[in-house]
Amino acid sequence: MAFALQNVIADVFASVTLYLDKPFEIGDSIKVGSDSGKVERIGLRSTHIRTGLGNLLIISNRELVSQRIHNMKDMKERRIVLNLGVECNTPVAKLKKIPQWVEKIISKVENTRFNRAHLTTLGTYSWDYQIVYYITTPAYTPFLDAQQEVNLMILDKLEKENINIPYPTSTILSADNQ
Repeated sequence: MAFALQNVIADVFASVTLYLDKPFEIGDSIKVGSDSGKVERIGLRSTHIRTGLGNLLIISNRELVSQRIHNMKDMKERRIVLNLGVECNTPVAKLKKIPQWVEKIISKVENTRFNRAHLTTLGTYSWDYQIVYYITTPAYTPFLDAQQEVNLMILDKLEKENINIPYPTSTILSADNQ
């Protein structure tokens, strides 16, 4: 009985913390741990969050305040880090041009802002670029639309320039059974 009362008191204390700190309000989009969604209800013992899949996540306030809470309400833009690998046999002249191509592509797409593109790793099977850009709207569907458009335009440019993206391969060696 004392243990159950202890949990109730902890939940109530957590509710007071939520009320005083106001890390989010009803209607805010939040992320807690690996879960995210819109806050539908903030109760005395628990908070209800409607996830992107449509299910209702009910989380105890005690558990909620013990984790990092990401509130996306005031988000102005979304950052994208795109890691792009190209085959090692790509000529250096083309490798030098990829950052400029990527910058031009991103600049053409609505709701985007280019940040940088660099050849960062000379890997075992690929030369790897890190591309960073922003989607300048917090809305999720335009974010996905712009990201898709950038990805497809980059793939189209690589295809036109005969630059291949490496894919994992396996070589199977067999001994002759004679």
